[in-house]
Amino acid sequence: MRKHTFSAKQKRSLAASLFLYFEMMPPLLLIEYIKRQASMLVFLFYGPYPSE
Repeated sequence: MRKHTFSAKQKRSLAASLFLYFEMMPPLLLIEYIKRQASMLVFLFYGPYPSE
C-alpha cells in the first residue's frame, strides 16, 4: 500500500490558495493569529502558570 502523495498540480493550487489567503489577510491580523496560536501551544505544554 503506497502513501498518498499530492500531484504537482494539487500542490500548486494549494500553494496558490494559501498565498491568496495570506495576501488578503491584514498583516496585523496574521500576527495576532500567530501570537494566539503560540500562546495556546505554550498553554498546552506548560499549563496556565509558568513553572518555576
